[in-house]
Amino acid sequence: MTFKELSGPQLSARVTLELEMRDLNTGGTVWTQYYTHDEPVSGKDVSAVVAALDRNVQRAVAEVVASLDQYFASHPVK
Repeated sequence: MTFKELSGPQLSARVTLELEMRDLNTGGTVWTQYYTHDEPVSGKDVSAVVAALDRNVQRAVAEVVASLDQYFASHPVK
């Protein structure tokens, strides 16, 4: 997982993460999720950067949960 503050014309807070789930029996990867997003920062102070990172992490968690829900719905436990 990476958190990064990006300078430029528009200050942004980047969150990048790559997740994978493996089958314990085979060791094979059964699910992966890659997320990267640059969230605009509304100010130039630390609290604005933290708020942008928080929004970005919340978005990442929502996407991961939705992807896992979809995976488990299509791969019921036997």
